[in-house]
Formats: sequence, C-alpha cells, structure tokens
Amino acid sequence: MAIINGTKGGYLQPIRYGRNESGAYAILEWHGTRAEVLSNVSFVEGLGGVWETQQSFSGAHEVLTARIPTQQNGTDDTINTWEFFAQTAEKDILESDNSAVTAVSAANLDKVRAWINNPDKDPTDVVASGDFVADGSASAAFALYSLMAGGVKTIRVNVPTLRHTATASGANIVKAVLTNVGSIIQTSNLYALEGIPGSVLFALPNTSSSKTGFTYGWYKKHPTIRGAARQKIQIEREWEYGLWPNLIYTII
Repeated sequence: MAIINGTKGGYLQPIRYGRNESGAYAILEWHGTRAEVLSNVSFVEGLGGVWETQQSFSGAHEVLTARIPTQQNGTDDTINTWEFFAQTAEKDILESDNSAVTAVSAANLDKVRAWINNPDKDPTDVVASGDFVADGSASAAFALYSLMAGGVKTIRVNVPTLRHTATASGANIVKAVLTNVGSIIQTSNLYALEGIPGSVLFALPNTSSSKTGFTYGWYKKHPTIRGAARQKIQIEREWEYGLWPNLIYTII
C-alpha cells in the first residue's frame, strides 16, 4: 500500500497579469487541498474579484482561479473622465443678472414687480417713465416694465455643468467625497477643494455678480456610485454653475 506524505495547504502559483479594454487585471491561482484553497475566497472577494474552483474526486488537489481587477503591483488603475457642458433653463427676468435688470435701481424694481404682479393702477392710466423714481434708472425701469407687460416674463440662461467620472477596480479605495455637497463653491476655490487637475483643458466660467446678496459659483450635487462591467466601480460627481442667493446657501 502506497503512503503519500505531505502537508495540507493552498499554494499560490506564479501570478499572471495584463491589461485589456476594461483596464488592468491579475489572475491568481491556488493549488492544494479543498478547504485550504477555498480559504482564499474571502481575500479575492475583498479585492472585488471573481473566482472559480476546479474540484478533484478526492479533494486532495483542487484549483482555485481568481481574476482581480487591478494591476499585480497594486498601482492605482483609476480612469478619470472630465466633461464640461451646458444646458439651458428659463429664469424669471427680475431674478436674473441681465444688464436690463441690473441697470434698474432697487426702488424702481419694486415698482416694476408690484405693477406686474399686483397692478394697482386704473387700466386706463398707462404707466409712463415719469411714474418711476427719478434716480437715473427711470427710463430703464420703464423699458423693462413695458417688456414684461407685453408678456415677456422669463429669460433663457445657460447652466454650465462640470462632471467627473472615476472608474476604478474594487481593489482601490475610491471615496465619493461628500464634503461641500449642497454648498456653492466659487471658481477660484473649486480647483483646490475638489481636486480638479491642471491638465483639464477647458476654462471654467468665473463671473462676478453686480446683484447684492448673490454670488456666482458651483453648486455641488450629491455623488452617484454605480457598479460597472468587469468588477469596476464608477463614481460620478457634478457641479452646476449659476447665480445663487447668499442667504440660503453656504458660499465657499
């Protein structure tokens, strides 16, 4: 009767690794007894990998093969994509930073707003330039009122948006930073606070507001985290540029 001497274990074979259209990967293979080979499953899953096992009749020589979405040397394989685009939106003329509005004093804007929203004049009594406060903006106020009385109540504005998508393997610790979510970040602070690299080729808008109590800046939205193909994770962040009231937002 033959006697086989040996030690139970799961032994890692030489590692194979490479890169394909989905990014870097490593293939790990253990040979050994059943329980010892399968003890490496939690390690593989902790790295975001997938695995399969080839059983033997006796359980004395089994093979566990794992594919881990990372480079063999642990180098960060994150792929970063930056996008800059703009949508359009309708905005109340009186809430805009348009020059036709900013040329009108606060006192005359109050008159325009009151006559448009709650007209208190007799319909036969036409509003004229002389009905506004004589502070140098009466003619501009009359022109604005006439436009709105004719039915134009909104103005179309661009809404620039900056989007960052990070695609990485589960082996990397990729955190969706929640810091500053819901705040308004001024362009001068955005690069440092949100980690925007200098290699980004497009210039971001950086406008100064002439409206008291309002600031141009980037509203940081809540990040989106999703699973992607080949055991990847995608983290998407967005910032929306606009004119925001200081009273109800945190300005950074």
